[in-house]
Amino acid sequence: LSLVTQTDTSRLEWLRECSRRWEGPLVAALFLRSNVTVEQAIGGRRFMPHVNLIPLQQDPTMDDSVYPINKLRNLAIRAVRTTHYIVLDVDLWPSKDTLSAVLAAPAHLLGQKDAALVVPAFQYEHVAESNFEQLFGNVPRSLSELRGCIAEGQCATFYAHSSPETHSSTPYERWWTTALGSEPIHIACIKSQRYEPYVVLPNLPTTPIYSEAFTGYGKNKIELVTHLRFAGFNFHALPGAFVVHMPHPKSAPKLSWEAGPHRRRMDTLFRRFVAQLISYYKKPRTPSCTPGRLL
Repeated sequence: LSLVTQTDTSRLEWLRECSRRWEGPLVAALFLRSNVTVEQAIGGRRFMPHVNLIPLQQDPTMDDSVYPINKLRNLAIRAVRTTHYIVLDVDLWPSKDTLSAVLAAPAHLLGQKDAALVVPAFQYEHVAESNFEQLFGNVPRSLSELRGCIAEGQCATFYAHSSPETHSSTPYERWWTTALGSEPIHIACIKSQRYEPYVVLPNLPTTPIYSEAFTGYGKNKIELVTHLRFAGFNFHALPGAFVVHMPHPKSAPKLSWEAGPHRRRMDTLFRRFVAQLISYYKKPRTPSCTPGRLL
């Protein structure tokens, strides 16, 4: 299992922390602005041998406000050499048992070309504005640490306060009571079309990858999950594994999205993308939980 991620030069410390928490191969696409070299970007930082850093230089014709997030993800996915991979944002870090939980999953699921293993997502509640390395140590690595963090009000399910529908289809209650190595929990239907879980996928030519038309912030993960649903994938929550988000000040892509025009462009693009999926596949294999609703 490989961990796939992407970042620009502003989140390299997040990438280093992620690599400390992950023992398997880690493939990271690094976006470099014009005239910036890899050496300049890294600035003397050292990465462990299991980290494969793949640079992507900014297209000189590209507007500086454009962050090609899905192009970066696909660049990293194409460099994966393991049978499976999970794509995480660089500010989401895996628990120490995530790799072993995947390896403990039933062979019949790991062998399926259409199985997506959902790794439940949580968030640390404090934004790292300064002294972030000190806060990094507070982010849970184990289930016992996660339980304690939630009990103390320092952690919560991802987007629980601002956008709960994006992870509401993940069966958190059942997941908490299901031991590592148990049969993954089948997710029979999706509660919201905005569902965007982090999933372990088979590294096969038939597995959909990201649409590179989506840039910056907005709909860039939802489009892949929607594609997986239409392409016939089943979703199963993986016992014993989780990821945790380490908050940070809002990124330039998110600020651009909140400003309006980019958000509208991505929303329009998503509607067109769904129309294309309907035209090709007719309907998703994993249905909506709401009768009569397509997504």
